Amino acid sequence: MHKVPVIKVQVFNAPEFFEKMNRLKIIRTLRSAHYSMMSVLRMLNRLDSGEMNIREAINTPGEDEDIVCPADRYISALNMAEKDTLEMMDILVTMKNVNKRTI
Repeated sequence: MHKVPVIKVQVFNAPEFFEKMNRLKIIRTLRSAHYSMMSVLRMLNRLDSGEMNIREAINTPGEDEDIVCPADRYISALNMAEKDTLEMMDILVTMKNVNKRTI
């Protein structure tokens, strides 16, 4: 007599399934943006502990972390670049106004 193989399937309830899928989407998105595994783990741990400021969690490596990926500070780098750009625009407008007066 042939035995039928038994396959065990883990059954999720719908909310738990969608929560796990959302976490996987977050991980995939952050990894495709070149965030390190450590920063993704740090953000997920803080999210699990109830902290909702994920920008700070993803952007600030801990002091105990030995390896920090440059991509872990994307948000800070973008904010600094925006600030520098606005400052450069002000300087250019000032230079343009001074140049008009001398002509």
